[in-house]
Amino acid sequence: MTAANFKPGARAAGVLAAVAGKNAQEGLAFYRAVARHVSDPDVKALFLELAADEQRHMHDLEQMEARGQTNLPSRDGSLLANYIQGIVDTEVLRPVSELGPVTGTIHGLVQAIGYGIRAETRAIELYSRARDEASSTAAAEGFRRLLDMEQRHLALLTELRDRLTTEPPPDN
Repeated sequence: MTAANFKPGARAAGVLAAVAGKNAQEGLAFYRAVARHVSDPDVKALFLELAADEQRHMHDLEQMEARGQTNLPSRDGSLLANYIQGIVDTEVLRPVSELGPVTGTIHGLVQAIGYGIRAETRAIELYSRARDEASSTAAAEGFRRLLDMEQRHLALLTELRDRLTTEPPPDN
């Protein structure tokens, strides 16, 4: 089953991995695109690091799925299943094709960072629920590791946004 054909009440193995993988793929493309459009080497390095982490997320999720650790819980009214249904058809990240003009200014970069912050917040919510409803201790530990990485991403993006919005622009 893929994220695109998830139906309410579905109890299929792999749907969590499909949704989480979709988020990671979007994040990978988004962070790489932002990195291509920024000139500051430190900001570029941060976004490339975030992209690399998203690639690791996809690998970790594939490994967890292979071990059967991404199955949805089977009980009715699962908060995780309901949450997944709410995000299947939504896009938090702006299409990569629109990023060029967005990241060309400080204001545009702050806007792009805002998209990243929303995506990381969504991932934190997903992995928190997955950890809480995990079917095994090993699955819960896998989701905790992913959750820790997303929380780190959120902190890095928030710190960068705050720095960009509080520091005076450089003299040119």
